[in-house]
Amino acid sequence: MVRSALIDMYGKSGSMSDANVVFSNRTKDDVISWTAMIVGHAEHGHSKEAFKLFEEMCHVGLKPDHVTFIGVLTACSPAGEVELGLRYLNALNKSYGLEPEKEHYGCVVDLSKLVEYMRLRS
Repeated sequence: MVRSALIDMYGKSGSMSDANVVFSNRTKDDVISWTAMIVGHAEHGHSKEAFKLFEEMCHVGLKPDHVTFIGVLTACSPAGEVELGLRYLNALNKSYGLEPEKEHYGCVVDLSKLVEYMRLRS
């Protein structure tokens, strides 16, 4: 629990290198630590890192939770990944049996607004 809180704190402050050090010493089945890393990267625009961690987390057999999906959906915005965001939203229920919540839909709406804004600017 303390390890996850440290990862979350470092992630919120943008110290992802420090978060990585703590994360590397985690227990393998700690979904909260994985999620804290994904969210930290997502909140600081490190979309590729967030996506990679999500895939690794699933590959080692851990089941993402609602907060994990908020992280990967958030990561879709700076990357402009509308299709990927919609796939994650679909996987939330179809692959993991979780019901989307308003926060998940909010992330997709934000992503759509950002893409539309970028389209109008070009």
